[in-house]
Amino acid sequence: MTNKESSPAPTHRLRGLARDWRFWVAAAVALYTIVGFLVVPLIAKRQIVAGVKKSLACDATIASVRFNPYTFNTRIRGFALHDRRGDALAAFDELFINIAPWPLRKRVVALEEIWCKLALEGMD
Repeated sequence: MTNKESSPAPTHRLRGLARDWRFWVAAAVALYTIVGFLVVPLIAKRQIVAGVKKSLACDATIASVRFNPYTFNTRIRGFALHDRRGDALAAFDELFINIAPWPLRKRVVALEEIWCKLALEGMD
C-alpha cells in the first residue's frame, strides 16, 4: 500500500469537514468571537463620535471601546466632549455598562450595572 492509497484525498477530507456539524458550530463561535471583540468596538467608536457630532454639533473623542460578546460588558475609556471652540464640555476616564442579555429577546435593554469614573482634571 502506498501513502496515497491509505490517506484520503485533501478534497475528500474538506468535504467531510464541511458536512460535520461540529465544524459549523466551531466556525460560528469563532466568527461571533471575532466580530464581538474586534469589529463591534470599532463600529461603536465611530458611531458614537459621529452621533455626537450630528445630534449635538460638538466634537467627541474616545480613546478606546471594548466589548465582550459573552458577558455583554462595554467599557469606554477616554471620552471627551468639546464645543466648536475646542473648550471641554464633559469628559470621563471610564464608563462601564453591563447589559442583561435575556431581555434583548423581547427587544428590551436592561442595564444590570453602570458606573463611570469622571475625569475632573482639565475641567474648569
